[in-house]
Amino acid sequence: MRKLISISFILTCIFILTSCEKKSESPTGPNAQFYFDPPLGKVYNFTTYMLDSLDQRTQESFNYSDKIIRKNVNIGGENDALVLVSVSPYYSDTSYLRVVNGKDIYEYTDTTNYLIYESRLENMIKNNLKKLTQNYVWLPRVLLSMGDNAEYIILSRRTYAVEVNIGLFLYFSFEIKGKNEGFENVTVPYGTFKAYKVKWSLTADVYYRGTKIDNFDMIQYIWLNDDLDWVVKIYKPTTKANVLGIVDRGQETVLVNVQ
Repeated sequence: MRKLISISFILTCIFILTSCEKKSESPTGPNAQFYFDPPLGKVYNFTTYMLDSLDQRTQESFNYSDKIIRKNVNIGGENDALVLVSVSPYYSDTSYLRVVNGKDIYEYTDTTNYLIYESRLENMIKNNLKKLTQNYVWLPRVLLSMGDNAEYIILSRRTYAVEVNIGLFLYFSFEIKGKNEGFENVTVPYGTFKAYKVKWSLTADVYYRGTKIDNFDMIQYIWLNDDLDWVVKIYKPTTKANVLGIVDRGQETVLVNVQ
Protein backbone atom coordinates (compact mmCIF):
# COMPACT_ATOMS: atom_id res chain seq x y z
CA MET A 1 0.00 0.00 0.00
CA ARG A 2 2.94 2.30 0.45
CA LYS A 3 3.22 2.53 -3.29
CA LEU A 4 -0.15 4.24 -3.40
CA ILE A 5 1.53 7.34 -2.04
CA SER A 6 3.52 7.56 -5.26
CA ILE A 7 0.36 7.94 -7.33
CA SER A 8 0.62 11.73 -7.41
CA PHE A 9 4.15 11.54 -8.78
CA ILE A 10 2.99 9.18 -11.51
CA LEU A 11 0.07 11.45 -12.35
CA THR A 12 2.39 14.43 -12.57
CA CYS A 13 4.54 12.60 -15.10
CA ILE A 14 1.39 11.71 -17.04
CA PHE A 15 0.40 15.40 -17.27
CA ILE A 16 3.77 16.35 -18.70
CA LEU A 17 3.82 13.57 -21.27
CA THR A 18 0.21 13.93 -22.38
CA SER A 19 -0.97 15.94 -25.37
CA CYS A 20 -2.77 19.20 -24.63
CA GLU A 21 -6.08 20.52 -25.83
CA LYS A 22 -6.06 23.32 -28.39
CA LYS A 23 -6.40 26.59 -26.55
CA SER A 24 -9.31 28.94 -27.11
CA GLU A 25 -8.73 32.01 -29.24
CA SER A 26 -11.05 34.15 -27.09
CA PRO A 27 -9.77 37.70 -26.53
CA THR A 28 -8.15 38.61 -23.25
CA GLY A 29 -10.42 40.02 -20.59
CA PRO A 30 -9.91 43.69 -19.63
CA ASN A 31 -8.53 42.85 -16.18
CA ALA A 32 -6.24 39.97 -17.16
CA GLN A 33 -3.61 41.83 -19.16
CA PHE A 34 -0.11 40.46 -18.64
CA TYR A 35 3.18 40.90 -20.38
CA PHE A 36 5.68 38.42 -18.95
CA ASP A 37 9.26 39.28 -19.85
CA PRO A 38 11.56 38.07 -17.03
CA PRO A 39 15.08 39.54 -17.32
CA LEU A 40 17.95 37.31 -18.35
CA GLY A 41 19.95 36.05 -15.39
CA LYS A 42 17.35 36.97 -12.77
CA VAL A 43 17.02 34.40 -9.98
CA TYR A 44 13.73 33.83 -8.16
CA ASN A 45 14.25 32.08 -4.80
CA PHE A 46 11.41 30.12 -3.21
CA THR A 47 10.70 28.13 -0.07
CA THR A 48 8.27 25.21 -0.22
CA TYR A 49 6.60 24.07 3.00
CA MET A 50 5.13 20.59 3.27
CA LEU A 51 1.63 20.51 4.76
CA ASP A 52 -0.02 18.01 7.08
CA SER A 53 -3.41 16.35 6.60
CA LEU A 54 -5.08 19.53 7.91
CA ASP A 55 -3.11 21.69 5.43
CA GLN A 56 -1.02 23.28 8.16
CA ARG A 57 2.68 23.90 7.64
CA THR A 58 5.02 21.28 9.09
CA GLN A 59 8.71 21.60 9.98
CA GLU A 60 9.59 19.98 6.65
CA SER A 61 10.55 22.44 3.93
CA PHE A 62 13.05 22.96 1.13
CA ASN A 63 14.35 25.83 -0.99
CA TYR A 64 14.64 26.08 -4.74
CA SER A 65 15.50 28.71 -7.33
CA ASP A 66 14.37 29.58 -10.86
CA LYS A 67 16.90 31.31 -13.11
CA ILE A 68 16.37 32.59 -16.63
CA ILE A 69 19.38 31.48 -18.67
CA ARG A 70 18.30 31.89 -22.30
CA LYS A 71 15.83 34.15 -24.12
CA ASN A 72 14.55 34.37 -27.68
CA VAL A 73 15.18 30.69 -28.25
CA ASN A 74 14.17 29.63 -31.76
CA ILE A 75 12.18 26.40 -31.83
CA GLY A 76 10.08 25.51 -34.86
CA GLY A 77 10.41 28.96 -36.35
CA GLU A 78 9.27 30.70 -33.16
CA ASN A 79 11.66 32.88 -31.20
CA ASP A 80 9.51 34.08 -28.32
CA ALA A 81 10.75 31.41 -25.91
CA LEU A 82 12.98 31.34 -22.86
CA VAL A 83 14.84 28.65 -20.95
CA LEU A 84 15.14 28.47 -17.18
CA VAL A 85 16.90 26.24 -14.68
CA SER A 86 15.19 25.17 -11.46
CA VAL A 87 17.58 24.04 -8.75
CA SER A 88 16.93 22.60 -5.29
CA PRO A 89 18.99 20.38 -2.94
CA TYR A 90 17.17 17.40 -4.47
CA TYR A 91 17.00 18.04 -8.20
CA SER A 92 17.96 20.28 -11.09
CA ASP A 93 15.67 20.65 -14.07
CA THR A 94 15.70 22.69 -17.23
CA SER A 95 12.44 24.09 -18.55
CA TYR A 96 11.46 25.68 -21.82
CA LEU A 97 8.65 28.24 -21.77
CA ARG A 98 6.92 29.88 -24.69
CA VAL A 99 5.13 33.17 -24.04
CA VAL A 100 2.57 33.94 -26.75
CA ASN A 101 1.61 37.61 -27.10
CA GLY A 102 2.64 38.13 -23.50
CA LYS A 103 -0.46 36.26 -22.33
CA ASP A 104 -0.37 32.49 -22.75
CA ILE A 105 2.31 30.49 -20.97
CA TYR A 106 3.28 26.96 -21.93
CA GLU A 107 5.88 24.88 -20.17
CA TYR A 108 8.06 21.91 -21.01
CA THR A 109 9.99 20.38 -18.13
CA ASP A 110 12.79 17.87 -18.47
CA THR A 111 11.56 15.17 -16.10
CA THR A 112 14.79 13.20 -16.22
CA ASN A 113 16.24 15.47 -13.52
CA TYR A 114 19.64 16.09 -15.06
CA LEU A 115 22.14 17.60 -12.67
CA ILE A 116 23.25 20.99 -13.90
CA TYR A 117 26.95 21.72 -14.27
CA GLU A 118 28.09 24.88 -16.01
CA SER A 119 30.55 23.02 -18.24
CA ARG A 120 27.73 20.83 -19.60
CA LEU A 121 24.95 23.38 -19.64
CA GLU A 122 25.05 24.23 -23.34
CA ASN A 123 24.80 20.62 -24.50
CA MET A 124 22.09 19.81 -21.96
CA ILE A 125 19.91 22.68 -23.10
CA LYS A 126 20.47 21.77 -26.73
CA ASN A 127 19.57 18.13 -26.10
CA ASN A 128 16.54 19.03 -24.00
CA LEU A 129 15.13 21.37 -26.65
CA LYS A 130 15.78 18.78 -29.34
CA LYS A 131 13.93 16.25 -27.21
CA LEU A 132 11.04 18.70 -26.91
CA THR A 133 10.65 19.10 -30.65
CA GLN A 134 10.84 15.36 -31.29
CA ASN A 135 8.96 13.72 -28.46
CA TYR A 136 7.12 16.10 -26.18
CA VAL A 137 4.35 18.65 -26.11
CA TRP A 138 3.69 21.70 -23.95
CA LEU A 139 1.78 21.52 -20.74
CA PRO A 140 -0.45 24.56 -20.20
CA ARG A 141 0.48 26.15 -16.89
CA VAL A 142 -1.52 29.34 -17.08
CA LEU A 143 -4.03 30.44 -19.73
CA LEU A 144 -4.64 34.11 -19.10
CA SER A 145 -6.03 34.89 -22.54
CA MET A 146 -9.41 33.49 -21.49
CA GLY A 147 -10.20 36.58 -19.40
CA ASP A 148 -11.42 37.07 -15.83
CA ASN A 149 -13.46 34.27 -14.23
CA ALA A 150 -13.10 32.09 -17.31
CA GLU A 151 -13.16 28.32 -16.86
CA TYR A 152 -11.55 26.04 -19.43
CA ILE A 153 -10.46 22.48 -20.05
CA ILE A 154 -6.70 21.97 -19.87
CA LEU A 155 -6.78 18.22 -20.47
CA SER A 156 -9.97 16.46 -21.54
CA ARG A 157 -10.94 13.26 -19.74
CA ARG A 158 -8.68 10.29 -20.35
CA THR A 159 -7.80 7.03 -18.60
CA TYR A 160 -4.44 5.55 -17.66
CA ALA A 161 -3.40 2.28 -16.05
CA VAL A 162 -0.97 2.62 -13.15
CA GLU A 163 0.81 -0.36 -11.55
CA VAL A 164 0.73 0.51 -7.85
CA ASN A 165 2.12 -2.86 -6.74
CA ILE A 166 3.49 -5.91 -8.52
CA GLY A 167 0.66 -7.19 -10.70
CA LEU A 168 -1.81 -4.70 -9.19
CA PHE A 169 -3.11 -2.14 -11.68
CA LEU A 170 -5.49 0.70 -10.96
CA TYR A 171 -7.08 2.75 -13.72
CA PHE A 172 -7.32 6.50 -13.30
CA SER A 173 -9.89 8.42 -15.33
CA PHE A 174 -9.36 12.16 -14.98
CA GLU A 175 -9.63 15.59 -16.53
CA ILE A 176 -7.93 18.87 -15.66
CA LYS A 177 -9.71 22.22 -15.60
CA GLY A 178 -8.44 25.76 -15.15
CA LYS A 179 -10.08 28.90 -13.85
CA ASN A 180 -8.95 32.52 -13.72
CA GLU A 181 -9.97 34.02 -10.38
CA GLY A 182 -8.87 37.65 -10.64
CA PHE A 183 -6.44 39.85 -8.72
CA GLU A 184 -5.57 39.54 -5.02
CA ASN A 185 -3.04 41.17 -2.73
CA VAL A 186 -0.65 38.39 -1.70
CA THR A 187 1.94 38.68 1.08
CA VAL A 188 5.08 36.52 0.87
CA PRO A 189 8.50 36.93 2.53
CA TYR A 190 9.62 39.13 -0.38
CA GLY A 191 6.74 41.56 0.11
CA THR A 192 3.09 42.21 -0.73
CA PHE A 193 2.09 42.03 -4.38
CA LYS A 194 -0.99 42.50 -6.50
CA ALA A 195 -1.12 39.08 -8.13
CA TYR A 196 -3.43 37.30 -10.53
CA LYS A 197 -4.80 34.04 -9.14
CA VAL A 198 -5.22 30.99 -11.34
CA LYS A 199 -6.70 27.67 -10.23
CA TRP A 200 -6.28 24.28 -11.81
CA SER A 201 -8.18 21.24 -10.61
CA LEU A 202 -7.96 17.56 -11.41
CA THR A 203 -11.01 15.35 -10.90
CA ALA A 204 -10.15 11.64 -10.90
CA ASP A 205 -12.10 8.39 -10.63
CA VAL A 206 -10.22 5.23 -9.67
CA TYR A 207 -11.18 1.83 -11.09
CA TYR A 208 -10.12 -1.71 -10.26
CA ARG A 209 -11.18 -4.55 -12.58
CA GLY A 210 -13.82 -2.35 -14.14
CA THR A 211 -15.37 -1.23 -10.85
CA LYS A 212 -15.08 2.30 -9.53
CA ILE A 213 -13.49 2.09 -6.08
CA ASP A 214 -12.56 5.67 -5.28
CA ASN A 215 -12.38 9.28 -6.45
CA PHE A 216 -10.51 12.42 -5.49
CA ASP A 217 -9.97 16.06 -6.44
CA MET A 218 -6.50 17.59 -6.71
CA ILE A 219 -6.32 21.40 -6.63
CA GLN A 220 -3.55 23.94 -7.07
CA TYR A 221 -3.60 27.74 -6.92
CA ILE A 222 -0.96 29.91 -8.61
CA TRP A 223 -0.46 33.65 -8.03
CA LEU A 224 1.46 35.64 -10.69
CA ASN A 225 2.75 39.20 -10.52
CA ASP A 226 3.18 41.24 -13.68
CA ASP A 227 5.86 43.55 -12.25
CA LEU A 228 8.10 40.68 -11.16
CA ASP A 229 7.24 38.71 -14.29
CA TRP A 230 6.95 35.51 -12.30
CA VAL A 231 5.05 33.43 -9.79
CA VAL A 232 4.94 34.75 -6.21
CA LYS A 233 2.99 31.95 -4.53
CA ILE A 234 1.72 28.42 -5.16
CA TYR A 235 -0.67 26.57 -2.85
CA LYS A 236 -1.68 22.93 -3.20
CA PRO A 237 -3.93 21.49 -0.46
CA THR A 238 -3.47 17.88 0.62
CA THR A 239 -5.30 15.51 -1.73
CA LYS A 240 -7.39 12.86 0.02
CA ALA A 241 -9.42 9.93 -1.26
CA ASN A 242 -11.92 7.76 0.60
CA VAL A 243 -10.12 4.44 0.01
CA LEU A 244 -6.60 5.42 -0.96
CA GLY A 245 -6.26 7.91 1.87
CA ILE A 246 -3.74 10.70 1.34
CA VAL A 247 -2.89 10.63 -2.35
CA ASP A 248 -0.61 13.66 -2.32
CA ARG A 249 0.73 15.79 0.52
CA GLY A 250 -0.03 19.48 0.37
CA GLN A 251 2.58 22.16 -0.33
CA GLU A 252 2.80 25.92 0.02
CA THR A 253 5.47 27.72 -2.00
CA VAL A 254 6.35 31.37 -1.41
CA LEU A 255 8.78 33.79 -3.03
CA VAL A 256 11.62 34.63 -0.62
CA ASN A 257 13.74 37.01 -2.67
CA VAL A 258 14.82 37.96 -6.18
CA GLN A 259 18.44 38.39 -7.19
